[in-house]
Amino acid sequence: MTHHQQFLYSLNDDGSVCEIFNGERLMSSLTDTGLCNVLGIKQQGTDCRWADGTLPLALDTCSVDDDGEHTWEPITFAGVTWPGNPAPWWDGLANSVSSGAYGFWVEEWTGLDSVHMKRNATQRAGRLGGANFGSLSSQSRVWKMNLILVGASGAALEDLYRWLESTLAECCDPCAGSEMLIRTACPPDGDAGFGLYRAKGVALIEGLQWEAPPIESLGCFIRRVSVTLGVSDPCLYSCAVNCADQEELPNIVACVPFALWAGCNVSCSDMIDYRICCPVPAAGRGTVSPVVTIENESAGDSPAMRIYGMSDPLNVGCDPCSLPVCQNIVTTRIPGGSAIMVDSSSRRVLFRGPDTGQEWVDGTSFLDPPVGTVPTFLQLSCDPGWVAVEPVALCGDTTSLKISVDVVSRVGCC
Repeated sequence: MTHHQQFLYSLNDDGSVCEIFNGERLMSSLTDTGLCNVLGIKQQGTDCRWADGTLPLALDTCSVDDDGEHTWEPITFAGVTWPGNPAPWWDGLANSVSSGAYGFWVEEWTGLDSVHMKRNATQRAGRLGGANFGSLSSQSRVWKMNLILVGASGAALEDLYRWLESTLAECCDPCAGSEMLIRTACPPDGDAGFGLYRAKGVALIEGLQWEAPPIESLGCFIRRVSVTLGVSDPCLYSCAVNCADQEELPNIVACVPFALWAGCNVSCSDMIDYRICCPVPAAGRGTVSPVVTIENESAGDSPAMRIYGMSDPLNVGCDPCSLPVCQNIVTTRIPGGSAIMVDSSSRRVLFRGPDTGQEWVDGTSFLDPPVGTVPTFLQLSCDPGWVAVEPVALCGDTTSLKISVDVVSRVGCC
């Protein structure tokens, strides 16, 4: 088990993060006390540093400024009770039991691979034999962890254990959430976001279990525990890259009569002024998908909207007149004061409005697929391309629409 997997954080609904464990905190605590070198942990703790000595295990590597430059700051630690970044389990009191709880070390963490991807095989009868294979699908992930708890005393281990128990069980913990940040690799120099993924739908499925009695080692107490977490969504999501932020469309002065649309006298080129295009890079690994948010700030309904993709291996540009269009997504009219989010990366649709208290709820009913079909979502993989957002027809109030597009990569699933 290498150092880069000593990292698990919970995400709140507002996007803030809460630490569950980070091996750097433990190593800082051991260095600060100077008492023990448990299991060679301190010797293992330098493999993620960049050449300049920076430890790039930042939490906000997705944040960029107006010029697209990363605004992240590396995490720093100076012991459990350091005011600049205190341990989440510390109660704030000097010389308390929790102040002697140094932290966690992940001894083993399984379920980060692709064992959840499976395909059914049905053996064929007859002389030729063989088998028929079904569709490849992804089941949920199962994270099994063996952790080493380290503290100054047996009481500190008990306090650390109970804190982790309550946090993972979502008991009385404001930071508890179903989305987690993990790291699967040490980031190479200059790329702090490499190996940082978001896992969705994480829940405790088997509680903590002591695996051994406490052991005193070189001035510290250690104890091994095991725990199992389930991840309902097997995909691992990378940072979203913003392409369009609250973009506006010009006003449609007069509706184009339906007869012109029916007679094909309105072409895709007539929509240029009312179309927002975002480039989608080719996926180095996995797939790339857009997250499109359309907000209607007017009092009345917006026009029905269309979201579609285009593959562009020859770099033609965002031109649906010449490029093949794929995975056409059509929404219904969006009510006034409401918003719809079509998240193709997570394959879900969300809606919020006055009737939901502006909280996001399932919005699948606001999609309008062709009769007899189910909604599809947009994903590109092998070639670069475009995602476009535009009204279905040149009719209605578009001036109150605010359109945002993020591009998200995902790996580890079909």
